[in-house]
Amino acid sequence: MKDFILRNLWLKMASLVLATLIWLTVQANLEKETRMVQQTPSGADQLEKRDIVQRQFEFVPVAVRCDGTNCPAFRAEPSTVSVTVSGDSQKIWKMEAKDILVFVETGTVPHSGDLCPVQVSTGPNVTWLRVQPSLVRLKPSAY
Repeated sequence: MKDFILRNLWLKMASLVLATLIWLTVQANLEKETRMVQQTPSGADQLEKRDIVQRQFEFVPVAVRCDGTNCPAFRAEPSTVSVTVSGDSQKIWKMEAKDILVFVETGTVPHSGDLCPVQVSTGPNVTWLRVQPSLVRLKPSAY
């Protein structure tokens, strides 16, 4: 029995220390998350205080970005998407479709027919909620 306990004692101690550190990290994150949930107002309160609205933009063009330096020209199919945004009513109603950047990242070596997830970038204090369709297919550009 003594041999069972003392064999690889340093590994057992290291495992115990590592397990304790992981447990402490998880507990700290759970407490932090609980505090954040309690501090944020409910959705209805937030709507009343800041007058949050949603708006949908149709036919927002999709740009194709390539990471590589020698990338063939591609276009997205479909070439436009619908984007729903949320934010302060004054800011949202002043927005235009050109204020929303919709793009796909093709990676370094894109191929025709690849399905790429649509990414959206909006201005500060504006949140995008939904983009339809969420995937577009790459097609070679016609010159």
